[in-house]
Order: sequence, then structure tokens, then C-alpha cells
Amino acid sequence: MRALPVKIPFGKIRSVRRSRSLLSSPALSLDRLEIRHSQGFTGFTLVSPVDTATFLEELKKRCPQADFPGL
Repeated sequence: MRALPVKIPFGKIRSVRRSRSLLSSPALSLDRLEIRHSQGFTGFTLVSPVDTATFLEELKKRCPQADFPGL
């Protein structure tokens, strides 16, 4: 997965959940997904994909090790 300016290898993604965090991020919307990973300084990245359903479907295929609570 790639989000400017962050590249996260699929194998490093641990979990994905919905977030409405006000933290600054490359996500332009407050309707975001929080991706927890073992990459980088913070260990999480906030994203707002254009098509959330398709994005999650693809992540679930590529990240069988990840947890998707409530998604």
C-alpha cells in the first residue's frame, strides 16, 4: 500500500479500523481508516480512500495476517 509520503508493505499491516481522528494526515476527509503497522515512527497511518469498500476488500485479500475489527 502506498500513501503519500508513506509506503507500507502489506506484510507489516497489523490491523485496520474506522477512525474520525482529528490528527493531521494525508487523508483529506475525517471519515478515515486507521492502519496499524510495524513501519515508521508512529506505527499507524490514517487514510481516506475514494472507494472504502473496494479498498478494504483488497486489503483483506493481501493482508490475511491483519485484524479488521468491525469491518
